[in-house]
Amino acid sequence: MHYVNILQGAVDSHRHYIGFTHNLRTRLTSHNAGQNQSTIHGRPW
Repeated sequence: MHYVNILQGAVDSHRHYIGFTHNLRTRLTSHNAGQNQSTIHGRPW
């Protein structure tokens, strides 16, 4: 099963990212660790 996720910046609440994944916890961890070029500037999510 896949999930659609919408991330909102913890510091800048106007920053959003939409994606999809099969593991929400792992994906959020990778976004916050800077392992995704699309979301590296919005950390923390």
